[in-house]
Amino acid sequence: MNQYLQDVIKGLKSEDKYLLSRYFYNEEGDRLFQEIMELDEYYLTRAEKEIFQIHAADICAEFPSNNYRIAELGAGDGTKTRYLLEAALKAKSKFEYFPIDISPNVLNILKAKLEKALPSLKIKGLAQEYFEALSTLAQLSDIPLVVLFLGSNIGNFRRDNVDTFIAKLSDSLRPGDLFLLGVDKKKDPNRILAAYNDSRGITAAFNFNSLKRINADLGGNFDLQKFSYYNNYDPHSGESRSYLISKEEQEVFIKAANQSFHFEAHEAIHTETSRKYGASDLQKLASRHGFKIKREFSDEQKLFRNQIWEKI
Repeated sequence: MNQYLQDVIKGLKSEDKYLLSRYFYNEEGDRLFQEIMELDEYYLTRAEKEIFQIHAADICAEFPSNNYRIAELGAGDGTKTRYLLEAALKAKSKFEYFPIDISPNVLNILKAKLEKALPSLKIKGLAQEYFEALSTLAQLSDIPLVVLFLGSNIGNFRRDNVDTFIAKLSDSLRPGDLFLLGVDKKKDPNRILAAYNDSRGITAAFNFNSLKRINADLGGNFDLQKFSYYNNYDPHSGESRSYLISKEEQEVFIKAANQSFHFEAHEAIHTETSRKYGASDLQKLASRHGFKIKREFSDEQKLFRNQIWEKI
């Protein structure tokens, strides 16, 4: 039984049903997320892109002066990262770029795009889980490492497991290694709600793709017409949470699992969390796990922040 199937069974058999958001990203999911990043309501991508357009040289000035590696967790299409890579190349520093993503499709697209745009860039994609890839890099050499985790991907972790992630990251790094974190700020709840309830329904389609993928890859018989998309935001926790809601009592059969899953009317499948952070939240998180925050950069509207953490 493969990991994807195990995770689907575990999620759908839980008392509070869920599907892991990592499985959004097949070819169709990748395409839909590209559309999301272009939406008027989805400010996150534009705000972080603005930071890199304005501050790329200043950010790269904090990197090691020469002979280092850049590893990007969840590299995506590299649109924003390109600004950093260009600035690092202009600084004449010697480095190699390792984009890390579980989607080989994304890595192939990214590699082709960057090799064309930045022919002098040394790039090697790693289609692995994050910490498996960082372990691979650690075994290669003791060259200083700069880890990028952009796009507020850290927001996908719930409060009860973000500490586990940062602890594992800290254990994967050596003193002096750097962590460049992109994270969405807490702000007007209405603006956050609009970002995940876009008028074109692209975010809803992105969530529904998790059911379409189960149907295609695991032989599921989810009827998408019998589910609806719902999102809410909690200003206290900073969590925006997305769900697919069963419109009626129903049974869904998954051939690969050889079993059915019962849904009550209005029962929810939790599909994604996107947590927003205040400054004190980040300071406490860094301190708990052996990091110090060296510098912070923000866009003009103060919607988003990028921080450089150093492993102590």
